[in-house]
Amino acid sequence: MTPWPINLSWALLAERRSCFAGNEMAIAFAPLSLEQRQQVSDLFIAVFDGRGTTEDIASLANDYSCRVAVVTPLDGAWNRDPFAVSPLYRLAESEAGRWRIYVLNRSAN
Repeated sequence: MTPWPINLSWALLAERRSCFAGNEMAIAFAPLSLEQRQQVSDLFIAVFDGRGTTEDIASLANDYSCRVAVVTPLDGAWNRDPFAVSPLYRLAESEAGRWRIYVLNRSAN
């Protein structure tokens, strides 16, 4: 969704510095070891590829303070949406075939 080699759009829309925007951004802005960056990268890749577990979604909400998540048709999560079935997030806005925006459901935390 962006002209640079990282998926930054959802992190920008979430207005959260703690939402992981990719290894390249973490190198520049986060004091994480290579192993930590890889673990976080793997988590976000799995979730947005549609392979995210209930525990992964809870980690986004609780460990990384992701208040907003944006899923687009380019994400594997578009067809296997872990946010749609999670009580931690609720659908705030969507446009058919374009995006789904989920916000953290404060009452579920």
